[in-house]
Amino acid sequence: MKAKSLLIDERIFIRLSVSPFPCRYSRPSSIVNTFKAIFIGVFITLSTQAFPLDCSSTDIILNTQEDVDNFQSTYGGGGICDRVTDFLVVSGNDITNIDGLANLTNVGFYLAIRDNDSLTNLDGLVNLSSAGSVELMNDTALTNIDGLFNFTSVESSFFIWDNGALTNIDGLANLSSAVSVIITNNGALTNIDGLANLTSVEFRLDIADNSALTNIDGLANFILTDAHLNIINNDALTNIDGLAHLVSGGLTIDDNDALTNLTTRHDDKFFASIAGKKIFSPLIFNDNVGKLR
Repeated sequence: MKAKSLLIDERIFIRLSVSPFPCRYSRPSSIVNTFKAIFIGVFITLSTQAFPLDCSSTDIILNTQEDVDNFQSTYGGGGICDRVTDFLVVSGNDITNIDGLANLTNVGFYLAIRDNDSLTNLDGLVNLSSAGSVELMNDTALTNIDGLFNFTSVESSFFIWDNGALTNIDGLANLSSAVSVIITNNGALTNIDGLANLTSVEFRLDIADNSALTNIDGLANFILTDAHLNIINNDALTNIDGLAHLVSGGLTIDDNDALTNLTTRHDDKFFASIAGKKIFSPLIFNDNVGKLR
């Protein structure tokens, strides 16, 4: 019977027999200890990855960059937490990034990122997939929300308002479920293409007071159904083609100064889609410049 030796490291040799019987080891205790260490390491790794860990406080307020950077050491409970069960508020003039929140996957009740004058992106929320409600408010330097690309559902409302530098909401491309979505007073927002995967809401969708918004094509897949859609006071909005697939619900289009004539070919798709259906309740057109059908 032949035997072969396999070098594991400089100290441990395994003598392998080419028979169906168990191998003979030259130093069995070292081998056992080595495999024990490997097993324990793998178990710990899988444990930390497979099971969610609640942060040590249910209500968390972060007011400085240091608070954000120390999030895990303060609230991780000796590990890496990935879920805040109730409130998480990030609000501070010196906060430039929220990378310290990179392990979060869920905020149970309410996530607020507000009144941050130096925050330019939400890249630290790259693993966040859901929350009870979300509020992005008065983050004056925020230019994009691309860090939310893994975000899929909000149990209640998603608010995006008073973010003067925000040019797009492409980071919401995977958002598919919400009770309400409110997008208002974002002066640099030119489109809402990030809502392309949102087909309906349970209560209301408001697009209001976004002075640079030129189209609502991002609503091309939106069917509304038993909710209310408000398109109000968007001064640069020139057409409403994005509403061509609406099925039912309440609809208000009000005070959009650049909608000079809703009878033009640009909006034929919309009017054709609702002509004769009489299924919108209420259906309101007010104070849009020009003649309305």
